[in-house]
Amino acid sequence: NENAADRVTLLGIVVNVILSISKFWAGIVFNSAALVSDAGHSLSDLFSDFITLWAVQVARLPADEDHPYGHGKFESVGSLFLSLTLLVTGVSVGSWSYNKMQSVIAATGGKIFPDAASVANVVSGAASKVPKKPALYFALVSILSKEWIFRVTRRVGLALNSQIIVANAWHHRSDAFSSFISLFSIGLAIIFPQLIIMDSAAGIFVAGM
Repeated sequence: NENAADRVTLLGIVVNVILSISKFWAGIVFNSAALVSDAGHSLSDLFSDFITLWAVQVARLPADEDHPYGHGKFESVGSLFLSLTLLVTGVSVGSWSYNKMQSVIAATGGKIFPDAASVANVVSGAASKVPKKPALYFALVSILSKEWIFRVTRRVGLALNSQIIVANAWHHRSDAFSSFISLFSIGLAIIFPQLIIMDSAAGIFVAGM
């Protein structure tokens, strides 16, 4: 049933809207650059869902005078726009995380791995740079939900033999991987405050993904 492609893409849109807003909010409130970067990744997933929905709808149109072989190539056009969206998102998120990392280094007196006194200075500052524990829960929820939506989307894509649906599924899984990196880096920064730079560094790595 071709309507399954629409349904699974719309499901992805709902999931990505919720994750983008919640992770961005949690990243700001709980001081996690990695979680904010992860929210940017989910936002790019949201754009890819809209592009996928458009491409699937157009590719489904029958052949006409201008397109005697049908509109199947519009899936390739949609994939191109999807890749450009990823590129722009990666650059912007990477830039934000780099600036956050620079501010963390400056707050600890220019030390990449600060001593206890420098960390205490950051923690007691007006804008604490150390991530807080609730950020871990948001990252964990993101991992579970994105892995679930990956499996559902991939199953539909394979059933319909739709490459753009399958590609969008793998985009969902890449978001799950980035959330796992966020979970690890946040936990590391909480347990070992002298490694608070790892949270911002993870944001840059997520941007690279």
